[in-house]
Amino acid sequence: MPVLLALEAAARHLNFRRAADELSLTHGAISHQIRNLATQLGVPLFEKRGRNIVITEQGQVVAIGIRQALKLIERTLDDVQQRQERATLVVSVLPSLAAHWLVPRLSGFTAQHPAIDIFLKPSEALADFDRGGIDAAIRYGAGRYPGMRAVKLRNEQVFPVCGPHYNGGMLPRTAREISQAALLRNPKQPWSAWFRAAGHPAFEPTRGPVYQDAGLTIQAAREGHGVALARAMLVREELRLGTLVKLSEVEIDDTYAYWLVWPIASIKAELIDPFLAWLLEEMTDRHH
Repeated sequence: MPVLLALEAAARHLNFRRAADELSLTHGAISHQIRNLATQLGVPLFEKRGRNIVITEQGQVVAIGIRQALKLIERTLDDVQQRQERATLVVSVLPSLAAHWLVPRLSGFTAQHPAIDIFLKPSEALADFDRGGIDAAIRYGAGRYPGMRAVKLRNEQVFPVCGPHYNGGMLPRTAREISQAALLRNPKQPWSAWFRAAGHPAFEPTRGPVYQDAGLTIQAAREGHGVALARAMLVREELRLGTLVKLSEVEIDDTYAYWLVWPIASIKAELIDPFLAWLLEEMTDRHH
């Protein structure tokens, strides 16, 4: 690399001494490096004419190629620096949490950390940290994530909700009335524990539509298709707006919780730390 820089500088200045001063080398070192390069290439690079030197046609071709390569290197380094200045954190998140909770609040994180871009990838599937280009994942589960770092963000409470116009506005309010309603089913959100807590014989509905996604279950309840057992964080805003109605004051802690998960040896740790701190703050009772 030094010999290429020596040639490029000498080609610009057409003076070995000025090239040597620019590169903090001696005149003899510049001459020696260019002479060795000419020997390796088997072509003359400079010619002496009186007290001056001129670059040969072959030397001009080599010098132009070196300049183009240096510009490419410079652009590459600039790109790396810009990526560092505006770092990106790719986060896998459940679609229901993204739509109902995270997206409406994400501008708050951006305001606090303008140099970090959060790129959300909504998905029900577990994040593939090896091939999926995922840096961290927000998951709803039991916290068993082998080989990963996992921090609990918060526990969740569940309770029954429905749309205000369900059953012609005659909404079920007691556990017995709710048990006789059209219960919307989600395999990850069984009803039996809630009925038990409400003083009603525990049972699971066996008929009616099944929704794998919590967001779809909430949508079906909002549109009047039945009663859903909903997570507090996902319906807080809709309860405030009146598009959903909470049917009972009986709430139970769900067996699952929200977790932030990421690889132990992640190179994005400096970006994950502020995102984790922000999530923990936002998920406290006074914020959620």
